[in-house]
Amino acid sequence: MILASIDLGSNSVILLLIEFNPAEGTFKILKEVFTTPRISEDITNIKVISSAAILRLEKELDQFEEIISKFNCEIILVSATNAFRIANNGRQVKNDIEIKYEWKVSILDGKEEARLTFLGTLFPSFVDTNSILIDIGGGSTEIIYGNIGQIKFLESLQLGVVSLKELFSNNNGIPPNRISEIQSYIHHQFSSIKIDIPFDINALAVAGTPTTISAIVQNLQSYSVNLIDGSELQLDQIINVRFQIQNLNSLEIGQMFGSVVYGREDLLLSGCLILEGFMKYFEIDKITVSTKGLRYGAVYNYLINKKFYRIKN
Repeated sequence: MILASIDLGSNSVILLLIEFNPAEGTFKILKEVFTTPRISEDITNIKVISSAAILRLEKELDQFEEIISKFNCEIILVSATNAFRIANNGRQVKNDIEIKYEWKVSILDGKEEARLTFLGTLFPSFVDTNSILIDIGGGSTEIIYGNIGQIKFLESLQLGVVSLKELFSNNNGIPPNRISEIQSYIHHQFSSIKIDIPFDINALAVAGTPTTISAIVQNLQSYSVNLIDGSELQLDQIINVRFQIQNLNSLEIGQMFGSVVYGREDLLLSGCLILEGFMKYFEIDKITVSTKGLRYGAVYNYLINKKFYRIKN
């Protein structure tokens, strides 16, 4: 059984192809395609997914459609997130995608997005482990605490790398003299979360911000899932990356770090600040980076609900 899972994120849109063997209960990753059409560009101001963003999205989905057809995928799961939730035309764009590509698109609420992201990130390495997870998206950030058997807390905050950048930047990006103001804003957002976590909690970070920071810390010249997935970031490493880039413009960031920051040059600073703020708020010194998340969770959730698979814990 070959399944395709598409994550329609506010900044990134990702395709995952997985082959599942029902007889053996095994998974094989066939292909992943990462793109950054930035669906949520200027959505904070104009309240709609723009025509330009739709064209960028359709260009990527056309490519996905060819790949899905080539692999003869039996199941296609499409998960739409924050941009589709908050845009006035989000449901219309969803309907247009369904008509054009003949895929069913699910607009997930923040809590369902968080649950699936948690499932996709924890399985199979952390099935029995209590964990706290941060998923930093373009328009929202999800915080989940618990384990696969019991989610003890989850929250979706209207705080993302694109929305934060658009809120505080000018034509040249985020001014360095606004960093402390942004840090206070981020702390205020996290201060609505009232949970106590153990000091030695297993902390995980998913999405483009932590994977990009990991690539920078490891001095990678190109993106490598094998080297990034499961890598650890120390708080002081994240702060160091933030200090390196906070006085640079997007072009300079691209020139400094190359292809590992492509499509994220102007968002990296806001992402660093969100991840740094999260770790400071919860007094976390180190965090494990995951390259998985929602697209994996959608696959596992489908197989579990259809009783093709059962998680053993």
